Amino acid sequence: MKPGTLLKTSLLSLTTLTFAGMLSGCGQAVFPNNTTGTAATNTSQNGKANSASTTGAKKSGAATPTAPVWPTVHFTALHTLPVDMLGDALAIDPAGNPVISGGYTGAYSLTGVVRINPTGAPVVLANLPQPTHDAAAGYIGSALYVFGGGQNASYNSITKVSHGQVSSAGTLPDYLSDATAVPYRWQGQSGLLIVGGYNGQAFNRTVRFASVGSSGLTLRDVFTMPVGLRYIAATALGNSVAYAGGLTTSGSITNTVYLWSPSHGVQLIAHLPHALQKAAAFHVGSRYLLVAGGLLANGQPSTTIYGIDLVTKQVKVIGQLPSPLADMGYAQSGNTGYITGGEPTASYTQATNAAWKLSL
Repeated sequence: MKPGTLLKTSLLSLTTLTFAGMLSGCGQAVFPNNTTGTAATNTSQNGKANSASTTGAKKSGAATPTAPVWPTVHFTALHTLPVDMLGDALAIDPAGNPVISGGYTGAYSLTGVVRINPTGAPVVLANLPQPTHDAAAGYIGSALYVFGGGQNASYNSITKVSHGQVSSAGTLPDYLSDATAVPYRWQGQSGLLIVGGYNGQAFNRTVRFASVGSSGLTLRDVFTMPVGLRYIAATALGNSVAYAGGLTTSGSITNTVYLWSPSHGVQLIAHLPHALQKAAAFHVGSRYLLVAGGLLANGQPSTTIYGIDLVTKQVKVIGQLPSPLADMGYAQSGNTGYITGGEPTASYTQATNAAWKLSL
């Protein structure tokens, strides 16, 4: 959590984003699927060496997996955000628009619930009851739900935002910040998995499914993470959920990649070449996990986009972000992803107002 201060009452003027790393005059950066990178072998927390490409052992008599066709990532700059921010929670509304909840400017936390228009300026939809950052947020049906977050301390609140109206949807079993909400369908219901985070003292290992029925919002325990983690990058691939990196209870960060499914439980499937936290996660189909940016062990934000083939367990550098970035809002709808805000330097006091559309 970052230190919170008083809420700012006025928004900064909107400005047009320019970026030196973009292709001249076209507003789009393209990283082809033959982009490769090499990384030195590193050592994970358990002392086991890991290389940039990790391949699972082939079982005797098993069919040979098809060779990976690595994804291509295209970036398009969107209109700038109302203010510089990091630690914002991003979700996709039923119309496919990204919606920001809260955030931190580097000096104070925000209350704004802001819709990003792919072709125009952002629109403020509502204001949360209290300033917050590092919340988990997502849509269930037509309503946005914001779970936890906080300022100097974590919240246990669940806030509902529907048609501009803000109301309480109950409370969490414990205080929670630095968690991730993953859209998911469980036992015939559409909802959100709340993954990771901590309550200000202990790390959360219980993954809960939030859904809405006749009695309102309910939370059900789904699985237990082997290790408590904050600031993970997580996404759903079909009926599986993958999460990578994060801050551990020891205070160090990890390079682990886990995959959970109802049929196989939680499995450690790969190691990234470098440990990181506060990255973004996307998927291409049900085979490829993408982990973008994040804060490295040396405190510097990364530009690297890793691709993880969930069939062969290979890990490969498939591209670069337009700039170093960590602690950004991220969300995905179909083959389109979004990144909003984030930390562009090794400092909690500097944020960005950039917003990006990713074609995956």
